[in-house]
Amino acid sequence: THFSAHDKAHKTDNPKLPSVAEQLTMSSENLMRTIPTNPTWSIKKNSKGKNMFWFGYKLHLAVSTTTQYIVGSLLSAAFVSDSSVAIPLLRQVTAIGSKPSYMMMDKGYDVTAIYHAGHQLKIEPIIDFNRRREITSGEVNEHFHPTCFLEYPYKYDSVDKRYQALKFTSPQDKCQTCPLRDEGMCQKVIKIKQTTNLRKYAVPARGTHAWEKLYNLRSAVERVNGYLKNNYQLSNVRFNGGKATATHVSLIQLTYNAVKFAVERLTKKQLLNV
Repeated sequence: THFSAHDKAHKTDNPKLPSVAEQLTMSSENLMRTIPTNPTWSIKKNSKGKNMFWFGYKLHLAVSTTTQYIVGSLLSAAFVSDSSVAIPLLRQVTAIGSKPSYMMMDKGYDVTAIYHAGHQLKIEPIIDFNRRREITSGEVNEHFHPTCFLEYPYKYDSVDKRYQALKFTSPQDKCQTCPLRDEGMCQKVIKIKQTTNLRKYAVPARGTHAWEKLYNLRSAVERVNGYLKNNYQLSNVRFNGGKATATHVSLIQLTYNAVKFAVERLTKKQLLNV
């Protein structure tokens, strides 16, 4: 989420950051040194599709979707893209001993290197697909499920963990009336290794109810963003400079987690007394 700086707005020279692919080969310490924390200008589209300018920072949060605790965070200059901070943030989360099964991210993080980083940390990426003018061939549907000769999509069945391959079965409801049913031309089962294309092939497969259910959990971070801005003074930073702002933001997050923990303990105690 973004927030404005207390500093007087001025023109800044934005340094070039290492690409996301380069970050895979960098140590966490060196990677952290490349992230600028001074306030800068940036631009983004708001919910109405209009350009919005601000001078300040971005706060990148990793939030537990089950508890809504903040489990990782990084402060950066406003011009830094979301994808540029994903890998150090993931490493930060796992460094504290957290072992998430999935990571849910919007299409701004749809970069091949981020998928590789997730698999290196044994976290399954559930990331909205950014098509980037990519053309889908007739051999797959819009969710990259294989299709039959008549272009009906196969249905995702399961994953073969031995080979990390997604298993798709023929669309039986369409096969019953298919003119090619008795020609012996169609495969009943198709398996595709996930490593064929990590962006396209997730577990569970894109386009399934299970994938959508996981991706919808991403709304947890939006709620936490709202809490921090509306109730914890994130949108009202009163300090100049990146170091003071970073301390301010850290205290906000500590307070949020502490209050949440205290409320849960008090609620549990009240329930036991009842």
